[in-house]
Parts: sequence; structure tokens; C-alpha cells
Amino acid sequence: MKKILKLAFSYSAIEGFQKGLFFFITPLLTYYITPEEYGNISIIFIFIAFFQIIFAFSLESTIMRYYVRLKNEKLKKDFLGTVILISIFSIVFWITVLSIVGPFFFKIIFSNLSFYPYIFIAILIVSFKMINILYISFLKVVQNIKEFAIFYNFYFLSQTSFVLYFVIFFNFKKDLLYLNGMLYSNILFAVIALYKLNKKINLTINKKIIKLIFNYSISIIPLRVVNIINSSIDRFLLLNIIGGGVVGVYYLGLQIGSIAQIIMLAINSAYVPIFFKLYEKNKNRLEFKEIYSIINKLVFIAGIVEVLLLFFYPLLFNIINSSYIEAKNIVPIFILYYIFGIVYFINTNALSISALLNRKKVFGIIYGIVVNIIFSLLLIKYLGAIGVAIGSLLGLLVSILYFIFLVKKYTDFRFNNAIYILYILILFFINNFIDSIILKLLFSSMIIITYFKLILNLKFKSLLLKMKI
Repeated sequence: MKKILKLAFSYSAIEGFQKGLFFFITPLLTYYITPEEYGNISIIFIFIAFFQIIFAFSLESTIMRYYVRLKNEKLKKDFLGTVILISIFSIVFWITVLSIVGPFFFKIIFSNLSFYPYIFIAILIVSFKMINILYISFLKVVQNIKEFAIFYNFYFLSQTSFVLYFVIFFNFKKDLLYLNGMLYSNILFAVIALYKLNKKINLTINKKIIKLIFNYSISIIPLRVVNIINSSIDRFLLLNIIGGGVVGVYYLGLQIGSIAQIIMLAINSAYVPIFFKLYEKNKNRLEFKEIYSIINKLVFIAGIVEVLLLFFYPLLFNIINSSYIEAKNIVPIFILYYIFGIVYFINTNALSISALLNRKKVFGIIYGIVVNIIFSLLLIKYLGAIGVAIGSLLGLLVSILYFIFLVKKYTDFRFNNAIYILYILILFFINNFIDSIILKLLFSSMIIITYFKLILNLKFKSLLLKMKI
């Protein structure tokens, strides 16, 4: 547990630094980028996320899954070399294909943004970003915190610097300038990543490794595709029903709320390698007490993060351009959305123990998408962007409930999911609907103490000793 907390804290601090920097530059960017332009950037980010999957077949996930299991150093180098070579071949293939058919294809399915230059820039960004993602995945799996911190933070600082420079000092379409800033940064750091990986890889194609990684990566591609659809359908609905300006405001609220996602992902990044190690160690005995103990404490941390974010986020809107003020009502919904990520990860990690269960996860996301669309269409007429955010939250909850069902039916894990969900929900309602700061602190403390009694069964002193890093 100490190791997970240490890694989670390190990842959170590193990625939290980036989000903190984002908080500083966001108010500035709102004075240069209009809501309509910010909406365009938001839509391009959806294409970037989609291209990342089809360009490299989610091969970065295989590094997290298999690298630690390889004992032979030569095999590890062959593994990384095979993954990188396949990724590069795939990237070249997709750039060629999309350059030829893209202008016609995207004009049919999406006419709001032109292929040249918007979508083509997204293709170039992904082509170089994938190399950076592979290197970052490698640093995480070997738990090289120092190297990860240096590379990841300078990567983000570079991207931020390029974006600010182009947006502030050039008089052109700000959305295009923003995307060009991202492109230049990814080109620079892709070169650095390849240089860093040079001594850690053998540039070879190992057929056994190809079979291993594709058996796993292909099984999660449908899940990732439907995840992107699920996370982007809200913006497409807003774009087509209300307009691009609302998409920009909505996306700003989503981005501010996503600091919770950064922290939950950091916790999960630290937890996943240890989860699989403990699972492999105990699967024959069906004894998972260590895993349960870790998870109970991670949910406790998620609740604390939730309280802090709901308390402090309104301060940011004192310095944001007034044209984005409606985003203030969207932020708390997405804080709750991303805090629920801890329950999502607990159950989806448990389902990742087999390729068959991985494929079953797709249906959970599809059910969530259906619920998301239905409630978004019903609520958008009355609540606008807030209604769409609520629809997204309800869709996520349906997916989580389905994953809980799968875990209970097909695995030997028995998590305290009902208590986790209730704990997170009660803290949300306390901190979002009670105005008095004193009452918020009082009731939040009561819920946290109750969680200790029911789940952790620890006194404050013993908890602090156990969590000491």
C-alpha cells in the first residue's frame, strides 16, 4: 500500500503540476480564444483521441500489461522494439490512406470542420504523439519516477509554451494556432523519446511478441472506440443542436472538472501493475485481501480529492473571461463524473484479467452511450449544456453498474461497490448543495469518519501511520 500511495502521489504531483499550470493559462486563453474557436479545438481533440487508437492499435496498453512479466532483458528489448516498429509502420500507413481518402470521407460524415487544415493537423499531432505515449507508458511500467517527471513535465511545458506563443503573438485563427503549437511540441519530444529509447530496444519484429500483443490490444480496441464515442457524443449533440459557442463553454467546464480525472488516472497508473502482481500471486488461492485493503484506501483518497475540488473550483471563475461564465455550472458535474472513475477503474481492472471479459466491457459502454444519448436529448431542451453533462454522468453510472455485475458474475472479486458509490455521492451533495462552509466541513467529516468505521475500521492515528510514505 505504501508503494502505491507513493507512486500515486508522485504521478498526481507530476500531473497535478500540469493541471495547476493549466489553471493559470486557461483564464489568459479565454481572452484570446472565442467560445466558438474553443469548441473547434474540443472537436479536434475528439479526432485526436480516435486516431490514437486506430494508428497504433492501443499498443501502449500492452507495455503496461506485459513488460513487467518478461524476465529476460533481451526479450524486453525485443518487445519494445516490436511495439515501436509496428506503431511506426501503422502511422505511415494511416497518414498515406487518410491523406488520399480523408478529404472526401470527412466531408460526408463531418462537414463542420474542413479536412485541410484542421483534421490533417490532428493526424500529424497523433503521428508524433504516439511515440511520446509509448515512452511515457514505458517509464510508468518500470516506475522510473524521476525520468517520468522530467520528460512529462518538460513535454507539457513545451506544448504550453508553443500554444501560448502562437495564440498570443500571431494574428490568425486562434484554434489553428493552438493546434500548431501542439504539433511542434509533439515533433520535438518524439525525437527526444526515440533517442531515450534507443538503448532500451532491439529494432526487430518478433512473431511471438506480435501474437501476444495483438491478442491483448485488439481485444481492448472496441472498448476504447466506444469509450471515445461515449465521451464525445455530448459535444456532437451540443454542436448540432445548439452551436459551436456552447461547445466551447461546455468543454472549458469539462477541462476544469477533469483535474479529478488526472488524479484518478494517476492513482490507477500506480495501482494497475501492483494489482496484476497481487492477482498473479493469489489467484490460485482466491485470496484477495491485500487488493481489497488497497482499494478501500484509494476510494477514501478519492473522496478527499472530491471535497477539495468542489470547494476550490469556484475561485478560478473570478479571473476567467465572462463569456465562459456558464461553464461554472458544468464543472461540479464533471468533478463527480471523474471521481467515479475510481469505481470504474476498480471494476474494469478486475475484468482485464482475461481477453474475454475485456470484450464484454464493450457492452457496458454501449449501454452507457444509449442512456447518455436518451437523457441528453431529453434534458438539453430544458437545461442546455448542463442537461448534456447530466446525461453523460448517468451514462457513466449505467456502465459502472454493468461492470459491477460482470465482476460479480464472472470473477471471484467481491468489492464494496455500493458503499464506494454512496460515499462519493453523499460527499458530492454535501459540498455542492450546502452553502455554509462550516456545515460542509462538519458533514463531510462525519461521512469520512463513517467510512472509516464501516470499511477501513481504523482510527485516525493508525491510518496516518499506515499511509506514511
